[in-house]
Amino acid sequence: MAAPATELAALADWQRPLRAQFPILQGQPGLVYLDSAATSQKPQPVLDAVQTYLTTSNANAARGSYPWANSTTELVESTRDRVKRFLGDPEPERSSVHFTSGTTEGLRTIARDWLPALLVDGDEIVVPFADHRANLSPWLEARDLLARQGVRIRVRELPYQAGSGDYDPRALAAVTGPRTRFVAVTHVHHVYGADMN
Repeated sequence: MAAPATELAALADWQRPLRAQFPILQGQPGLVYLDSAATSQKPQPVLDAVQTYLTTSNANAARGSYPWANSTTELVESTRDRVKRFLGDPEPERSSVHFTSGTTEGLRTIARDWLPALLVDGDEIVVPFADHRANLSPWLEARDLLARQGVRIRVRELPYQAGSGDYDPRALAAVTGPRTRFVAVTHVHHVYGADMN
């Protein structure tokens, strides 16, 4: 999606140096990329790290005992530990921080491994039908998984405001009730970049 020149000129001061870290944005200054849930663009330090990895120790982590595999495993584990510390994980050995390959896998893990144990027959979940499939399919799959186990849950549609397309908090109150156990929302729309709150 191309942004009008007036919008680019009005970028906040913090945005210019941030955009400067992304070669793809520097090569196309009119580009605005919002589909990061599908594929995130990479800043130069990430591109440099990937290039270094691919040219010095390209091997699968935790799958071999030769030097490159060992160094890759050590790199992956130390990076995960750094992320846990950054997030303030109080017990890294019994961490509540989980690493997934992407948004859809992460949501599916919650929907299939965590949520079903919290639901009983007659419970409800509210999900955004008009959002990205990655934030709809996992919850419908959880419903179907529970149905195969004889547990019937109701999936209700998260209401949106007619004019703006944002979530409608007043209408949300009308679709939630004493059997509502879970509401799935996103903060920023994956295509339009709109703050959904």
